[in-house]
Amino acid sequence: PGKVHAKGTIAFQGDSPAIDLAAQWQNLQWPLHEAAVVHSATGEGTLRGAMPYDFTTTAQVDGPDLPHAQGSASGVVTKDQLTVSQYDLKVFDGAVSGSAQLQFAQPRAWKLTTRADDINPVELNSEFPGRIDVRAEAAGKGFDKRASFRLALTNLRGTLRNESVRARGNLQRDGKTWQ
Repeated sequence: PGKVHAKGTIAFQGDSPAIDLAAQWQNLQWPLHEAAVVHSATGEGTLRGAMPYDFTTTAQVDGPDLPHAQGSASGVVTKDQLTVSQYDLKVFDGAVSGSAQLQFAQPRAWKLTTRADDINPVELNSEFPGRIDVRAEAAGKGFDKRASFRLALTNLRGTLRNESVRARGNLQRDGKTWQ
């Protein structure tokens, strides 16, 4: 049922094509022909430049295991990595923003910074109504059982179940070792 409307140019010159594309979509999903893991009711995006390519996107997304979110992102795609210089989401009845990086080649190094404001945890677990703000940073290598990563929760504050909460901490995994 998906529809995509795209317009632009691709000029093949030098080492990489120069691209100037804009697209809008309705009812896209992944995978295309099976049960959707991710669905986007509406969205739009651009891809511009000669390698590296600048991109922007604004979309609504959801899925069976994903909350409904609406937001935007911008950044750069190179042969080696994806850099999201800024993302802004409306999700969990609040706002989440930050930046991210993903290396395409092994060991698939990644980084993520997040600032979440006025999040309603009841959307994650019905037993935890309230409002929280979170600041966190994470970095790692890989996404499988052998992945190593570090998560720094630099500040969590707010109210859960009518009780004031404040927390910070670190979680680290190296091989089979957890700290």
